[in-house]
Amino acid sequence: MADPRLARRSLFLAAAAVAGSGVLASCSFDKSTSTSTGATSGSTPGGKQFTVDTLNVNSFGPRPSFVNNFSPSSPAEGVVGTGYLYETLLWNDRLNANKLSPWLAKEFTFDRAARTMTITLRDDAKWSDGKPITADDVVYTVVEMPKQAEKQKANAETFDFTATKVDDLTVTFTWPEDKANAEGDRAVGNLRPKPKHVYEKQNLATWTNADAPVTSTPLTLERFTPQQVTFAVRDDHFNGPIPHVKKVNWVTFGSADVGKNLLLQGKMDLATLSIQNSEDTFVKQTEGNKYWTLYANSAEGFFFNCGRAPFNDVAVRKAVYQAIDTDKIHALYDIGLPSISPTGLDPQIWGDWVKPSLTEPHRPDTEAARKTLADAGWTVEGGNLTKDGKSYPISYKTVADYTNWSTWADGVKDQLKTVLGIDIKVLKVPDAQIWEQYNKGEFDMGMTWVASGTHMGFVYSDLDSKQAMPVGEEASANPGRVKDPELDALLAKAQAETDEAKLKELGYQIQQLVVDKAYIGPVNPGANFIEMSGKNWTGLPDKLEAGSPVPLPYGTADTWMMLQKLVPVR
Repeated sequence: MADPRLARRSLFLAAAAVAGSGVLASCSFDKSTSTSTGATSGSTPGGKQFTVDTLNVNSFGPRPSFVNNFSPSSPAEGVVGTGYLYETLLWNDRLNANKLSPWLAKEFTFDRAARTMTITLRDDAKWSDGKPITADDVVYTVVEMPKQAEKQKANAETFDFTATKVDDLTVTFTWPEDKANAEGDRAVGNLRPKPKHVYEKQNLATWTNADAPVTSTPLTLERFTPQQVTFAVRDDHFNGPIPHVKKVNWVTFGSADVGKNLLLQGKMDLATLSIQNSEDTFVKQTEGNKYWTLYANSAEGFFFNCGRAPFNDVAVRKAVYQAIDTDKIHALYDIGLPSISPTGLDPQIWGDWVKPSLTEPHRPDTEAARKTLADAGWTVEGGNLTKDGKSYPISYKTVADYTNWSTWADGVKDQLKTVLGIDIKVLKVPDAQIWEQYNKGEFDMGMTWVASGTHMGFVYSDLDSKQAMPVGEEASANPGRVKDPELDALLAKAQAETDEAKLKELGYQIQQLVVDKAYIGPVNPGANFIEMSGKNWTGLPDKLEAGSPVPLPYGTADTWMMLQKLVPVR
């Protein structure tokens, strides 16, 4: 469960990181700098003195090996963990109602009505090569780098806003009228400036940034191997010293069980796994072991391909969702997540922004499910939905690498067979392949993150008809191919509305429409699962609350503040 002290979000909060379902990867750890990486100071049985100051963490998903490529513009394979290289302008404090606070920028103002934002950079922020971080770096990242990347046929991050230098430390951002953004402060706050003096000299299509990347974070790349990446902590970062952790290793591991065993042995210190029955299988195993579940700004749930039969029929979508008992699904692989409102919005976080009649968690209604199908003229023959003489076999795709999703899929199959007689085909697809298949509409129903965001006008923006591509063409959003003019109009009004009371009422209308049309089938809140071994390090609280850094090893302001708090076990 999430910490109940998480405050409900305020009106104009923007999207924060979503991670959650069983991050998996492979196994290795560095023994070259210590007797046991992360161990306490002391001596070996042979009397050799050692001091271990290295923190071993997991990386960013299923990683049997790493590719030495740290350029976000490179079309080549690789490009993981650029958060370890580049800071954001602002910090999103997830344990304080997602409040925006200064980071690389020491001051900021946002005029939503005028579509402008101004930031002033810190005067003590430096790149790891000693050069100051300036307005030139910010303007280069927003304006010049995308043009350079396009010219060189490299990957280009583009922005809806532009940036203008006011002085060496001040930048003004502006949006055109047709791209006004109610969450513009969040969009600018998430910007990670790149060092102009390094990037402007490169061919971004071929450069991999592999040799001693210049960073703005407290870390610099020390050593790369395909099985481990080692970062050294620099001592001149503006956020102050990190007294005990001097190196951070990314390690690989092959499965959730392997990762958990590495944690239990103290060979990995910090990870983001979803662990079944975590209290008994992990927390109680070693003194000091910690397991946190932190709700993200999203839900996990079913979504349907509305671009083709049978899920272009609302009756089929509704019946399938009505038939599924999400509590029983969770019991198949219990990682501590509850069922959620059919809106996908958790009242614990959203408070009275959730329509009062829709706050209760989803519950199955098997009789209604059968009646919904029958009233719409559907029958089930040979395990397939049938109507007007046509038979529609159904497949359900889910991520094979996510142990909970993969296990739950078998329960979905059993329940739909028992309740409706539908015999779906479960397809467990690797993480590296499934998102492209979803985006191309190569699925009937699947599992993904739904209702994502922090502003009522944007939570369901992935359902906007403008982004619905024909099946077979890749969509950047709206993989469910939803086309609903009424929903589009409500979303547009909500995105432009600045009055809280009016926005709340629009939110209620949007939620009711999404539930009535069953475009999504929320299962549980999205969450970050974080665990720390007690073998080698201490200093973090048992419960995450305001004032605690979120101990995610993903290269954020929270990561660096967490490192400052860690103390070796003595």
